[in-house]
Amino acid sequence: MTAACPFLGAGELAQIIGTSGIVAKEEPPGKTDTAPKYTCAYGTGDPPRESAPRLYFFAFTKADPNTPVSSTAKNCTGPSTSLPGVGDAAMYCELDDYWTTLAIAKRVHGETRMVDLHLPHHRDDVYTQVAKLLGERL
Repeated sequence: MTAACPFLGAGELAQIIGTSGIVAKEEPPGKTDTAPKYTCAYGTGDPPRESAPRLYFFAFTKADPNTPVSSTAKNCTGPSTSLPGVGDAAMYCELDDYWTTLAIAKRVHGETRMVDLHLPHHRDDVYTQVAKLLGERL
C-alpha cells in the first residue's frame, strides 16, 4: 500500500460521522523515523483545512502491533480506551479539546500496518464502528 485514502472513502466517513459533502484527498507522502507515512485528508475545501479529519497510514517492517499503538497513546491528554478484537492492537483517546485519535495496527504480509484517524470528538460507538471497518481493511 502506498496511499491512505483507499482505506476509508469520503462517503463512508461522512455517513459514520453524520455529515455530507466531504471529499477525500491524498496528500504528498512523508516519512517518519521508522516508516513511510501516507495521509488522506477529508474535507470540503481544496486544499482541506487543518481542521479536516485525517487518516494516516504507516507500514513498519519490524514493529510489534502494540508498539505503534502504544506510542500513539502517549500523545493523549487522558486515558486511552482499548478496542479488543479490532486488528492486533487498537485504541482511541482524546488528543486535545477538539481531536480524538483512533489507532489500529495489524501484522500483515510480514509488516505491521497501522492506520491513525484524527477526528473531531464523537460518540464512543462512532470510534468502535470506524475502528472495526479499518481493522478489516488492514
